[in-house]
Amino acid sequence: MSSTVTLADLDELLAQAPGELSVASLDALRDRLSHATRSAPTVHAPPPDVDTSLDALGADVASLFQQTEHLRAGSAEAESVVAAITREIRSLDTAKRNLSASMTSIKRYQMLARRPARPI
Repeated sequence: MSSTVTLADLDELLAQAPGELSVASLDALRDRLSHATRSAPTVHAPPPDVDTSLDALGADVASLFQQTEHLRAGSAEAESVVAAITREIRSLDTAKRNLSASMTSIKRYQMLARRPARPI
């Protein structure tokens, strides 16, 4: 079974296509594109020392990876210091809570001890 495309099929396809493209405007579009292509800047070939600049770029990337690893190690050390400080703060908070509870108990005991005895 062979499929042939008729002019009616193309007209239907162009009618469904978004935008204002039609067969009549294709020549104008082709002219605009060829003008844009001629006026576009040309791409120059890379200079012959590209290999050395790529080597330098590779060395720079390796240096960046080393710096990243150094920063990662430093951040791990800082994280352990922060964890130690946080542990100490928790310990001091617990001691403060215990001290406050002890002081409250002592004050209550003093109030009970100073209260005059009532006859039953």
